[in-house]
Amino acid sequence: MSKILVCGNTTADIITVCNEPYNPSGKRSVAEYKVLPGGQAANAAVLLANLCNKVSFVGAIGNDAMAQIIKDDFVENEVYIAKSAFCEAPHHLGFVRVDQMNDERLIDMYRHKDLSCDAPVVENLNISEYDCIYIDGHEPEISLKIGRLAKQYGILVISDMEEITKYSTDIIGISNVLVAPEKIVQDLAGNDDTEEALRAIYAKNELDCIVATRGENGCIGLDGKDLYDISGCVVDVIDTTGAGDAFHGAFTHFWVRNYSTSECMAKANRIAAEKCCYVGPRMPMDVAKSFVSENGFNLPTASM
Repeated sequence: MSKILVCGNTTADIITVCNEPYNPSGKRSVAEYKVLPGGQAANAAVLLANLCNKVSFVGAIGNDAMAQIIKDDFVENEVYIAKSAFCEAPHHLGFVRVDQMNDERLIDMYRHKDLSCDAPVVENLNISEYDCIYIDGHEPEISLKIGRLAKQYGILVISDMEEITKYSTDIIGISNVLVAPEKIVQDLAGNDDTEEALRAIYAKNELDCIVATRGENGCIGLDGKDLYDISGCVVDVIDTTGAGDAFHGAFTHFWVRNYSTSECMAKANRIAAEKCCYVGPRMPMDVAKSFVSENGFNLPTASM
């Protein structure tokens, strides 16, 4: 069992599923309505826990009913809330509209200015006990502090980068593995050729691996001179919310267990695709556990 510390964002997602035409000047009924725990790091943390890892979480958590949903979810999924900041603020909200008429997904986010997690919360956090640190970039100051400590101990750091900020260069600098959407990889390198962009970022940093995700088109990755282009999986897509987070969590799980780069990418692709068959940011817990067990995804390699 691997011990993984996940640092970053958690949200309460308010989801509506619409299967009627959009009415710009009036109202329309929704077919389904849900309030579910979500957020990049939280989604990855729960998947990692369902894949039989021992997972701890660091991030900002509010003080309202939505925050309680998040805390209850972590308890149910056996994710330990480690040194998180419990803030006098409402919790982070995601408003997700899944439009089945147009195959579109729209997301609005609300985060209160007082919902923040700063560096002091990691004091006395024993970084050396973890096998891997996963960061999503939403708590950059604390992520950098944790990442630098991890570097001192030689602990693996995997970064999920879904936007470019003033902290991006420093976060890449403390990372062993970088996973990001294809457009982010291109923008980081200033090059629209994805392969050239991957090679440019890899050459400038001390990375073991860099992967660009391409949604339904799969992913492309580099771990030195070897380039891997993995095709996407064909599924009956219901909702793509959280698919990237499922990819990141799954990739982390297999990477920690010393699977090859191409195996990590292919298995992460498969799990991310399966997530798209369900409304909301995750597969239901019972489905996730059954799916990974049936596919042998929670088994270590023979060398472990």
